[in-house]
Amino acid sequence: MTLVESESGLVVTGEKEVHLQSSESSGAGATTVDADAAELKARRSADPAKKGLDPEHLDARGHVRMETPDSIARGDQLSWDRKGDGEDVAVLEGDRAEVQGSGSRIQARTVTMHRLLGISTFQGDVAALLAPGKGSGDPPLRLQCRVLTTHAEPGTREISDLEALDDVIIEGLTQGAGDKPGRAEADRFTWTPADQHGLLEKSSHVRIVQENSLILAPRVVLEGQSMIVLKGPKRIVLTQNDPDGNETRTTVTSDGDIVLDSTGGRTLIRLRDRCEVRSPELHLLADRMTLATSKESRDVEAIDASGHVRARQEQEGATMFGEWLHLEPKTETRPLKMTLTGAPLALAEAGRTVATQEKILVTEKPDPATGRMVQYQEMRGGKHGVKIVVDEREPEPKRKGTGK
Repeated sequence: MTLVESESGLVVTGEKEVHLQSSESSGAGATTVDADAAELKARRSADPAKKGLDPEHLDARGHVRMETPDSIARGDQLSWDRKGDGEDVAVLEGDRAEVQGSGSRIQARTVTMHRLLGISTFQGDVAALLAPGKGSGDPPLRLQCRVLTTHAEPGTREISDLEALDDVIIEGLTQGAGDKPGRAEADRFTWTPADQHGLLEKSSHVRIVQENSLILAPRVVLEGQSMIVLKGPKRIVLTQNDPDGNETRTTVTSDGDIVLDSTGGRTLIRLRDRCEVRSPELHLLADRMTLATSKESRDVEAIDASGHVRARQEQEGATMFGEWLHLEPKTETRPLKMTLTGAPLALAEAGRTVATQEKILVTEKPDPATGRMVQYQEMRGGKHGVKIVVDEREPEPKRKGTGK
């Protein structure tokens, strides 16, 4: 170790297993730095009544380890500066520089830490493991991005909020079927761990994959781990198996916000304004809809729609109009069940036949002869009765010379 002293201050240079400890505090409150080599510059205080030297600048190299009462930072190089207002700034660099503390671990190529402001900026191949929840069973949040900025309460390393930018990838933000973590991709992500509120944004669309479901929207608002609000042009694609075991997709869209609420035992998808659900078997339109999906498989268990309901059964070739609809889609273990109610009348069109009634019930039952499921439609007229109109058109005349 070498010491060079002048009228203005002192320069201390150390080689091989350098250990430095702050003189501001001792024991559990001390800040220590360990490195292969270091150079410390200290300046004499401008206050004549104050004796000793004030550390002003530190350069440390090789296996750098800086420990404070609530964090540990590691890297290849450390540059530390103290400003005149008492603020100090530490810049940590390395192939995988790392800061660990308060249940989080963040790695990056460059880390800039402002102690008094409580701001840390991570740049270059950022990878973070965060604990967003307060409960012991809450899953960790895994984050990747180009730039990450965190804010902490002054004097602590507990993150109060963060902002991630560029090529953001998040795992564990939402839960998929079977409690498996979902994956989100965005351009920008803001997050407040205390109340688990945040925002995902992307110029084209944020992409969230939850095992057998896909969510696309330019803005996604996060209200805790149990509620997601989709804004802007949005789409949800649910994948499940039909009764024959074939994979089918159901697409859900609306002009208004879509809310995914998982506070109960299953996920409710609430839609408003020009709502649409499309599957190989059904095309459904309405002013408002709620889809209930199972927590285990994310299969659609029930759909409730209201306001200008239009339901077309693609395979049956029938279109129904009404005001309220309750639908339980058929699955591998459950037959189709649908009830459509009018205000006052519901209408069903099939080919040249038009039927009006108060309520339409659609069910499936096995054919006694073949055992195959056959769809039945029951019409209930109520006080208005049932009215069926068949359009009997004359066949078109044969064209001369064609034999047709």
